[in-house]
Amino acid sequence: MTNASEIEEIADCWSDPVGSEDPERDEIISDLTDAEILISEYEGGYDGVAFVLYRKNGKLFEVNGSHCSCFGLERQWAPEETSFGVLLNRNFYGLGNVEFQIEKLAKGSE
Repeated sequence: MTNASEIEEIADCWSDPVGSEDPERDEIISDLTDAEILISEYEGGYDGVAFVLYRKNGKLFEVNGSHCSCFGLERQWAPEETSFGVLLNRNFYGLGNVEFQIEKLAKGSE
């Protein structure tokens, strides 16, 4: 399972930076508690793109987000159930080596 500090780091990145009483932050922590975070990537600064892949209760979930200079990733946390078959057929522009990481995880799940 994923450790609490990694969950907190992801929740901080994806929630409203104004305060810790953001309900979305609590939702993210709940979603990731007892989950195995397989990939958590963010590329950017002024603008950016992010991807999280996790396994919970035997199912894979992905979360995608992006932002311009005006806002961050807040209000974009929306996990979707997925599969390695779906992920292997997608281009992850701007996200470093996510495609390689997915290929490696898919081979390990066979």
